[in-house]
Amino acid sequence: MKKFLKSNKIAILSFLILCIWGIGSGIKANQFVTETRQEFNQIIKVCHSEEADETLKKHVCPTVQDVTEVKKPSTGFVFFWMIINTNLYLLQFIGPLFIMIPACYHFYKKYRSGAYRNFLVREKYFDYIKKELKGAYKNIWIFPAFLLVLFLISYLISGHFDGSDTVNSLFNTYRAAEVDHIIHFIPFFFLYGWNLIMLSILFVSISLFWIRKSLNFAVHIVLSMITYLGIQIVLNSIFVKIYEFLFHSSHGLLIFNLNQYWGYEMPVPLYKELTFFIFALAMISVIVVVRIYNSKERVILDVERKMG
Repeated sequence: MKKFLKSNKIAILSFLILCIWGIGSGIKANQFVTETRQEFNQIIKVCHSEEADETLKKHVCPTVQDVTEVKKPSTGFVFFWMIINTNLYLLQFIGPLFIMIPACYHFYKKYRSGAYRNFLVREKYFDYIKKELKGAYKNIWIFPAFLLVLFLISYLISGHFDGSDTVNSLFNTYRAAEVDHIIHFIPFFFLYGWNLIMLSILFVSISLFWIRKSLNFAVHIVLSMITYLGIQIVLNSIFVKIYEFLFHSSHGLLIFNLNQYWGYEMPVPLYKELTFFIFALAMISVIVVVRIYNSKERVILDVERKMG
């Protein structure tokens, strides 16, 4: 256990930071649900009395004439409200850091210190590099585990999964996701998690690419983030235009925008294309990394040259 904690301390720290962030967002979500529900129930009470003004009678009261009380919104509603309406939305910009840093920290340290030489004395290069790459990619668990924490927080606030009731209630005014996402939240949650795993593989691959290029860890992370931004720009410009030209569709920006994997502001029929695309992109990134580290001589010479 001690060895596990030591070898995964950066990943665990990254996960704990996300959890603390999620708990803070959960507190905000619970406050929103409590205050908004009280407000809605007060409106219903007024509508059922003689005190309603003309605006309420015309626009609100007809929708609640058979309602005596507004229930708490569903787990799916709370989950997406947290993702979109709290500062968790920043994950679409800084989320890669929570994967890149823990994924490559130990690998980077061995390269910078030259400790890899000692390992290569005892084992074959391909066995060693395979072990190191697998160790880096193992960190893709961070986002799925964090999603489970958000799922639990959302359920503790909500207490139910009846999305149909929520989208037909006054809470629908504050809905932060598509109706289908809330009504069919459980299957969508698994899709959400799967696609974030694929996105995490991309983050790890980008970070591994730059380990050979820089021996300064801060520069390495900056270059990794710039590369991710560059990929976004290429996808959102060149690939979008190619897609729209070939398929005569205006949905290219939705499919190739990697930020969509946090919010999913798109029609459900596009999920197949979106899921296939991120899977293909993740696999391509892994192939690139394998080819980069495939040559023992080039990898060692590259590191020796940068170490002077």
